[in-house]
Amino acid sequence: MKWRRVLWVTGLLVGLAFAAILILGNSGPAEPVYRGRPLSVWMQSDFTLGTHPAQRGRQLGQSQAALQALGTNALPWLMYEFKRTPPRWRRALKILADRHMPRSFRFTRDLERFNLAGIGLQLLGPDVVPALPQLSECLEDPYRNHVAVRAMANAGAPAVPYLLQAMCSTNPTVRAVATSGMVLASRDQDAVVAPLVEGMRSTNREVRKAAGMQFIDLPFHPELTIPAFSGALSDPDLEIRRHATNMMRLARESPQRFETGLRNLLQSTNASTALAASNALFILKQPDP
Repeated sequence: MKWRRVLWVTGLLVGLAFAAILILGNSGPAEPVYRGRPLSVWMQSDFTLGTHPAQRGRQLGQSQAALQALGTNALPWLMYEFKRTPPRWRRALKILADRHMPRSFRFTRDLERFNLAGIGLQLLGPDVVPALPQLSECLEDPYRNHVAVRAMANAGAPAVPYLLQAMCSTNPTVRAVATSGMVLASRDQDAVVAPLVEGMRSTNREVRKAAGMQFIDLPFHPELTIPAFSGALSDPDLEIRRHATNMMRLARESPQRFETGLRNLLQSTNASTALAASNALFILKQPDP
């Protein structure tokens, strides 16, 4: 009789442990559902070792289709799974569940859920924009920053202001990660010009400098960049003024495109802008030293 009581108590404790996993392990946002199946089910085989590459490719296409259909509705769950750090006791309960529960009832391990969330955020593309403030905070986290910056870069131009701020961080790791993200975000070169020009008008000296430096490898849209670099010629920072001067000299390769815009700026009611445009015209006319 005594051993039966021990078994009964042990079974009760195990049952309570599993109930705790069910209740406490799913306290976040509800997982989105696509065509009657949870999003994680569509994505899980992307991370199954030994899966044939062709099958993995098909599954990735299904995952992307699910995420495109869900759009921003997938963000609350994905961000929760991406950012959460489960306590040790819950990890221990999950190990216990994996050992004693049938395979169909086992729980996804935290590392796998993190990977699922990370790839989901990257596949969302522009739909990840509402989560950019949270993702930019993750750039300080060495465990999450490389995934976060790729998700940000896939958002394109809207990520540029956040990446510029991170490029001016006092943390060298954050600066390096943000710089790599800027390179990825600049794949659509024409799209990032406008937010970079806006960055050149920032009150933060480091942001202005970082934004201006990005134009070395970008198209020189005169209607946007000429006013920005003309203004930068009178920037209080010497390094920014020198960079603006160099960029204006590069513009001499096709001066006709820029002279009209600069002459229009000479009529500006803003004295600083008019003076900067006059300086820029002077620079364009000067021969190389």
